[in-house]
Amino acid sequence: MAKRNQFRLFNPLVYLFLLLLTGCSHQDQQTNSPPRPVKVFRVGTTSMGSVTPYAGEVRARFETTLSFRVTGKILARPVEIGDRVRKGQLLASLDNSDFQLAVQTLNAQLKSAVADREFAKDDLVRYRELLNQKVISHTDFDRHQTAHTNAQERVAALEAQLKQTANQLNYTELTADREGVITALDVEKGQVIAAGQTVVKLAQLDEKEIHFDVPEQRISETKNLQTVAVTLLSDNAHKFNAKIREISASADPSSRTYRAKATLLEGQQAAHLGMTATVWL
Repeated sequence: MAKRNQFRLFNPLVYLFLLLLTGCSHQDQQTNSPPRPVKVFRVGTTSMGSVTPYAGEVRARFETTLSFRVTGKILARPVEIGDRVRKGQLLASLDNSDFQLAVQTLNAQLKSAVADREFAKDDLVRYRELLNQKVISHTDFDRHQTAHTNAQERVAALEAQLKQTANQLNYTELTADREGVITALDVEKGQVIAAGQTVVKLAQLDEKEIHFDVPEQRISETKNLQTVAVTLLSDNAHKFNAKIREISASADPSSRTYRAKATLLEGQQAAHLGMTATVWL
């Protein structure tokens, strides 16, 4: 009985001893293990914390849509997309045979009207002499004077009509009204088009800008004439200065963003139309 009690007292001591050995060995293992790296950062505001990039596109500030003033069939279109054109260069032409016939017809009518006017003028001079001699009455003289006036007005009307038709003949040729580059072509040779239908788009190269969209939560921070930095996707190493020229007054209904336009103050040669740019606000 006494031995059994001694064994019961001995068991807790053995367990305590083994637990201490295990803890010491575990601490030794932790002490010998290499240190673990951790990621740390300093909480605060950096110089780039308030700078936000926005994707944009290089566009020409002035891009004109050119079209014919008359209806007709495309006879020639000697330009292609990307061509640089000078002022007065031919861009497209229409079949002008009908307009030439109209001009010839009006020229013939005008010559006939001029002859009638000259005859009425000479006739009026003769009847005025007869009136002074009291050979004819005032009624007869007034009749010839009215005929002379009608002849004069008919000549004036035909001259105006001929000028209008001649203008229409000139409108069959579409020329560039400024120097620039062709950015779009909407017609082909042989196509019949209506007056005012888009033919080409001509963009000037002397002034370029970046079009980008600003979210509504930052529209209050974006102001006109604000200077911004612009980088091009083709060359991120260089930054160009630009100035915000225009901010849309209303948001786009689909994206709920506001279109902003920043005029490039430098880097006009490096920025080609259609390039992807980043605007830093």
